[in-house]
Amino acid sequence: MGGIVKLSRKIFTPQSCSGVRPPIYTVPIEKSDKHIINLAYFGRFDYAKGIDILVNIFKKNHFNNLSLNIFGDSILNEFGKELFNNLPDNVSVFGWIDNEKIDDYIARFDGVIIPSRWEGFGLVAIEAMRNSKPVICSNIKPLSDIIKHNYNGLLYDNEEDLITILKKIDKLMLKDMGINGYELYKKLYTSDIMNKKILSVYFDLLSEKNSSIMRDNNEK
Repeated sequence: MGGIVKLSRKIFTPQSCSGVRPPIYTVPIEKSDKHIINLAYFGRFDYAKGIDILVNIFKKNHFNNLSLNIFGDSILNEFGKELFNNLPDNVSVFGWIDNEKIDDYIARFDGVIIPSRWEGFGLVAIEAMRNSKPVICSNIKPLSDIIKHNYNGLLYDNEEDLITILKKIDKLMLKDMGINGYELYKKLYTSDIMNKKILSVYFDLLSEKNSSIMRDNNEK
């Protein structure tokens, strides 16, 4: 015979649940050229992440006021081996960075670009918001659930849209959207808030399970 499932709330801690911690800075933030809009990409080099879309756009278009900084590498294959040949002067490629220093790097830039063809959770977008940086990303879920167009970032549907966005952005609009993103982060995505949401889901499921057990027992 089934019994009532008990779950103590004390077993859950902020460390054991998902959440996005507050930013951690380990080195002074360097000031960038006030005339150049410095954008960054963080992630794997593969088809899903759409890094080829971003790099090819910068190869084919001259953005004299933009700088693209790419952090990451291939994992399972040599995706992009030829992609990074003959890069324009305003595109720089770096390797992986220590996750503990992600805030140091994000804070140096004016915005973060996520050109993914598909995404899982969209953690980089929330990390950008945590550092008051706007996100320019493809209009796909879950990114479109996290980023609100013209509020905490900019969404695009195709390459032409992205090119138009890159040509029209300026530092002031990016700064304003970054501020909005940080406020949204504090409201929806801090560790405490996300832990509470996860606990709520757990206990809702537990309640449903116990109700089902009681119904089964009553019918016997």
